[in-house]
Amino acid sequence: MLIRREVFFFDKAGEHNTDYVIEAVKERVKQGDIGHIAVASISGKTALRIAQELRDVKISIVCVSGPPSWSIFEEYDYPMVKGEIREKLEELNVK
Repeated sequence: MLIRREVFFFDKAGEHNTDYVIEAVKERVKQGDIGHIAVASISGKTALRIAQELRDVKISIVCVSGPPSWSIFEEYDYPMVKGEIREKLEELNVK
């Protein structure tokens, strides 16, 4: 059996790719053979957007943020996903 999958690459990293990633994930989930999604999301914003887009799909979503060791850098404060974003993720059952 031959399975073909589409692969996406971006020239530059950043938030401007988020809409494309969400559309690609939605299309892939429609195939029906995925039960879990791991989303790399330092602030939780990307995980929240994906969870909102897939709220009607029976799928488990895990938000993977930065580790506590990153708190040694000035720009990171652990936990990194907090406040309103964290509350909304919890409401959507995102781990």
